[in-house]
Amino acid sequence: MRFVIILLLITSGIGMDVLIGIALREHYRAATLVPYEQYYNRYVKETDAPFDIVVMGDSRIQHGIDTVYLSSACDCSAGNIAVSGATMVTMYYLLRDYLEVNTPELLVLGVHWSRLVDQKNNGHYPLLLELLPLGDQREYVATSRDLEFVAAKASLAYRYRKALPRFMRAGFNPPADDISVSTTTRDAFTPLHNEFNTRGDIAFDIHRELGPFDLPLDNAQAEYLRRILELARAKGVHVVL
Repeated sequence: MRFVIILLLITSGIGMDVLIGIALREHYRAATLVPYEQYYNRYVKETDAPFDIVVMGDSRIQHGIDTVYLSSACDCSAGNIAVSGATMVTMYYLLRDYLEVNTPELLVLGVHWSRLVDQKNNGHYPLLLELLPLGDQREYVATSRDLEFVAAKASLAYRYRKALPRFMRAGFNPPADDISVSTTTRDAFTPLHNEFNTRGDIAFDIHRELGPFDLPLDNAQAEYLRRILELARAKGVHVVL
């Protein structure tokens, strides 16, 4: 009898997890996957982007390097393929897939010290869990020993928990964000038209006060940076950091 009760509790827990996951999934995807869907639609899936120079990094690079100007200055084709929030893990997998269909001569890689420490926001989870195959997920776990990622893989409710506020606002209505992105925009460079306001920004204040050696290096992020450099070398692409 006890065994039956335990089995029923486990089954009920799995069923609740699946139901919560189904309810939250589209809200989670709309909130987290748009930049990655844009990336693959622009540069990998539907068309190639044969830039001579590619610039890759996080939002600092996306908003900071004007590749239209760079193209005119060097009389070449330069493309900004940066993704806001990209970690070293994210950059590795995105660049790997980009280099499968494109062969640039030069890669300009933005490596800010804050991307080499532990990424508490887990910005690479949506890409790994929702778009990349199981083999890449296993590779990441073997490299990082990230138990929180294992928990997010095992439990849909845990994975999509950050989408709960969106679900509470919208319920079962389809999310407003459109993930099917056109490939007409080829460059990710996004200039900041208004002044960047850092007043009262705690995260900015922390980063301004801390130096590159004030936080411990995250071994997984450092390892994926090494893999990026090895990948570029294997593809015959020169790298500037």
